Amino acid sequence: MRRNCVTTLGIDTVSAGGTIAFAMECVERGLLDEGWLTFGSGDAVLKALELIGGREGVGDLLAEGSRRAALAIGHGSIAFAPQVKGMEIPGYEPRALQTMALGFAVGSRGADHNRSGAYEVDFSDKVDRRHATVDSVRHAIDGRTVRR
Repeated sequence: MRRNCVTTLGIDTVSAGGTIAFAMECVERGLLDEGWLTFGSGDAVLKALELIGGREGVGDLLAEGSRRAALAIGHGSIAFAPQVKGMEIPGYEPRALQTMALGFAVGSRGADHNRSGAYEVDFSDKVDRRHATVDSVRHAIDGRTVRR
């Protein structure tokens, strides 16, 4: 099951990845006692996915996403949970894509890269992708389109 657990169980890869990374950060900060769950360990990621899919052990906590896990863990961990409105941030670096970051912040569903066109704006000549301005806000809002 290890190689196919994400597709077999229907686990969302963006949410699972962000939530597992959050859990690893919690382990590093001493907020979770799961010594095996460390950055750089592919085996840890696979084990975490299996636990999430089966809602076993720490997987039961992580199965609800980083926001709910942070609320359960406490200790200010919500401040570094990679989510907006309960949706994990995709694997893009929003500090270098300021309009996309704004799009994530104003998206009705949270940080949904499938529902915002703000990503494309950062690679156009309309904005400076590294320095947000009032125009960036307008473009982020205008880019909130549903793409099918």
